[in-house]
Amino acid sequence: MVISGQSQSEQEKTGKTWLANWCLGTWFLRGHHVISVDLAEKLVVPGHGSRPSPRNKDWLAVLRMIRQEATSAERLCSLPKDAFGDFNSELNRLAAGGPGVVEGVPHAEEDEWLSFNDDVGHADERKSAIMDAFVQTLRRAAGGRPLVLALDHADTVMGESLSRELYEGLIRPIAYGRAEPLRLVIVAPDKTVRLIIPDRDSHMIGRVQVGDFKQSQLMRLARIYSHRLGCKPDAMTMRILDGISKQPAEHFDVNFFQVMTPYVTQWKDAAKAQEFG
Repeated sequence: MVISGQSQSEQEKTGKTWLANWCLGTWFLRGHHVISVDLAEKLVVPGHGSRPSPRNKDWLAVLRMIRQEATSAERLCSLPKDAFGDFNSELNRLAAGGPGVVEGVPHAEEDEWLSFNDDVGHADERKSAIMDAFVQTLRRAAGGRPLVLALDHADTVMGESLSRELYEGLIRPIAYGRAEPLRLVIVAPDKTVRLIIPDRDSHMIGRVQVGDFKQSQLMRLARIYSHRLGCKPDAMTMRILDGISKQPAEHFDVNFFQVMTPYVTQWKDAAKAQEFG
């Protein structure tokens, strides 16, 4: 599934991450294993700090970020670190330019954090083997239980890595059901999604697009928002909303209620009571 966004009022935020997190929470409560990766974060390399920059990640950095999140003890669903032992061994050999795991040779359990060597022969075959080993590792770790992998802010990955290695080795196999029981959610702006998914595969990708809400929906959403704050809109709140609803704007962005709360006394007091209650 792809969650993309487009704002009619040209706002940067459209609620993509909110929707993705809501879906992940629902899947978790239904017994699915969930792994959520914010690709806008920096990749932390043991002993070397953070690398690379948030908007300069290649396919290998993405795999390592997924592995880190999957084995983090701070997450609701945490895989054992040794689940990636065989993969790390395969990665160490293939990234350097050698063959995959060799029979009779002890497997390494730790990643040596090598960059992929494109100058050694059979680079495409080695990349494909790394991607396949990674997918098979996730499948084994899932143990038959649905595993949902969410990649948020996918636009921070190099376009070439998204459309080549990650698409061919991760996105496409999952979309076509060749990597059961894995599921994938990609969260990115609409323009990024259009660049990475070819027309030939569009029928295999579920799409959800979020954005601004229409002016006609303002009063209904305001009542729902008030209810969630534990209050019923009073006369003052209704006058403020009525005035806003008559403005010429056709749409309001998703941050509308967050921005307005400090200026609507009833909402501000209710939000503060929830915060300290």
